[in-house]
Amino acid sequence: MGVLAVDANQITLIYNSNTYLGKNARGYVDTALRDIRLIDTAETKLTGTEWVEIAHNLNIKLEDIINKEHPDFTSKYDKNISLDANDWIKVLDHSPEVVHGGILIVGHDFIKLENGSDVARYLKFDSAGIDRNPEKPHLE
Repeated sequence: MGVLAVDANQITLIYNSNTYLGKNARGYVDTALRDIRLIDTAETKLTGTEWVEIAHNLNIKLEDIINKEHPDFTSKYDKNISLDANDWIKVLDHSPEVVHGGILIVGHDFIKLENGSDVARYLKFDSAGIDRNPEKPHLE
């Protein structure tokens, strides 16, 4: 069992409210007709273990969670820098705004968001924001 609690009937959004993508993704998630858990990395720090679990469930390297083009990253590091897992965790801990996109967790599925509309595609919203995904029932 992982450190991050997952629930088949819950949507978890890990985002940064100081970014456009974070605000946009939050807007899409807020229209979902399900139980929602929000983790705003601008206010809540994730542990190193949680970041490792996220990377594992996304099937990517820890460093791939980080936007190496972000000004806060490039002001401190070369974008081609090679760090070990502990150092990548330190980067995430000290500069959560460098997370590339956001992370959506629906049940046991982890999805790396590149833009806010990825939420709509995954949850299959129609243009009115109504969840049309018949495989995933709404909470009443």
